[in-house]
Amino acid sequence: MNLYEEIKAAFPGLIGNLERAEANGKLAHAFLIVASSPRLRKKFSLALSMIGCCPLSENGVPDPECPVCRRIAEGNSPDLNLLYPQGRAYMIKVGDSGGNPEMNTMRYFEEQFYLTRVSRARRKAGIILDADRMNNASQNAFLKTLEEPPPETLLILSTGNPSSLLPTTRSRCQTITLPEASFDYDFPCREELYRLLGELAAMNEFDLLRGEEIAEELIRLSGELKNSAREATFARYEEKLALAKATDPAFFKNLNEEAEDASVGEYINIRREFLSALHA
Repeated sequence: MNLYEEIKAAFPGLIGNLERAEANGKLAHAFLIVASSPRLRKKFSLALSMIGCCPLSENGVPDPECPVCRRIAEGNSPDLNLLYPQGRAYMIKVGDSGGNPEMNTMRYFEEQFYLTRVSRARRKAGIILDADRMNNASQNAFLKTLEEPPPETLLILSTGNPSSLLPTTRSRCQTITLPEASFDYDFPCREELYRLLGELAAMNEFDLLRGEEIAEELIRLSGELKNSAREATFARYEEKLALAKATDPAFFKNLNEEAEDASVGEYINIRREFLSALHA
């Protein structure tokens, strides 16, 4: 089952309404996706991007196997822009207003929608993950684009904490709240964590030696999260870094710094899920 089929099976009514809106030319240009699970928010946002961008859609129903939709599902379509918190503060920065904003900032994100589409996608799409990590400066800088985006643009904000967004930001989006029966954790070593916690819960309370061993294993798993985050982040940047290294050394340096910064944000994100799983 591909990503689109998975989301449609989970939310047939919501997806059906969005497909009909697209077929009737009434799909909103800005959405706010609200759910507790970061993984679910991202998947739903990608599925919504397919509805708005698929060049082979029929009656608003996209073809998830078309080249555009496949690249959207992978998160690497040239006409899909992702913006997410980075750095130790895990924030979405506003960026320089001097005409050359640094990558993965709000101003850089906005600039991408004024560039010509390079694929067959019917729209350029932008997804802001953990949108509640935009500070007021980032949100205020985004308001004009959010209210009056360039033609054929689809903007999607996702968050688990919508009340942290400014009312002016929320009011410009059509809100979709995703009902969840359970929380689906998605971080490295989660299966090993579940196994150790299960063993810890079931073991004899007097087996202190094994309890100490499990505690050491949990500490080891926690310590490996940073390397796992870095490896996952650089895997996403691998193709871009290779191209930049071969063609533009200065751009390669900037892109490498962006990847390093992104890996810190990724570590904060998966550590949060790791701790949440422990508490649960």
